[in-house]
Amino acid sequence: MEQYTLESKYSDNLFKQYFEMFIFGSDLMEKIIIGGAAYEEWLSQEFSWEPKQERLSAWRKHMLETDTTGVSLIVELLTHIALKESCSIQGIAGMQLLGNSEVGKDNVTTTGEFLCLLAPLKLFEVTNPKMGSLRMISNAIKLPDELVKLKENIQFMPPVIEKVYVNPHNIGVRSDPRMVGFKRHKKTVFLNNNQHYNPVDLEVLEVLSNVEFSLDLNLTHLIDVEADPLKQKATARVKQDMLDAGNNFRFIHRYDARNRQYASGWQLNPQGNDYDKAQLSLARKEILNNAYNF
Repeated sequence: MEQYTLESKYSDNLFKQYFEMFIFGSDLMEKIIIGGAAYEEWLSQEFSWEPKQERLSAWRKHMLETDTTGVSLIVELLTHIALKESCSIQGIAGMQLLGNSEVGKDNVTTTGEFLCLLAPLKLFEVTNPKMGSLRMISNAIKLPDELVKLKENIQFMPPVIEKVYVNPHNIGVRSDPRMVGFKRHKKTVFLNNNQHYNPVDLEVLEVLSNVEFSLDLNLTHLIDVEADPLKQKATARVKQDMLDAGNNFRFIHRYDARNRQYASGWQLNPQGNDYDKAQLSLARKEILNNAYNF
């Protein structure tokens, strides 16, 4: 198995493709077209309050530059919500189509207004789980069984089975040129939104990301009884894929805001709980027989 083949099994691109096909062939398109027309009318208005007019002008410019129509934006929004099942307004504001440096922090405000515009169509649910918590946007579309099954398989990428390179020259996410990661899913060397341009040691990440691991074959049959059923199923799938790929794999490491290194991996992780650590062994083993071979 090659790295591209492995990643394609876990890519969310397949879910997005099939979800959009499902949407375009469903009765929901009538509501989406209505919402798209309302969105474009709202965006074309002139507002007397200058800060709001500036926000919408920046949004309008971004949508024109990306050739985004009201219908395509709503479909992208519903795809994002269906994939995440539930997300905050801030999370939606960071969507690929909406995330734009020129819009900046005001993007969250404009995104909230956009969601309020669509709320009467009941294409999604707005919840406030408890006092003081963020309002969450939840999926309200019943997915076909095949899409539900597909979504269960793509939540998190597995370990990598080829050598990991840290590329200091490639232009990547949020224009940060320091990249580490998968072949299809390029990520910066920083976790979440901790990107900064201070000097970091890329060689350390490359060394850590190329430590070779294998599954302990004496323990692969064990199940993490404390994990929820979704993680148990996902972990079993990843373990089988790692065995099929030769039982030799690596974990991509990235920095947080304070340059602490963390291994990427939800199903398996060398920095995980006792079960995760027990499942893993170093792939390159050496018998220690004197004081000089380690």
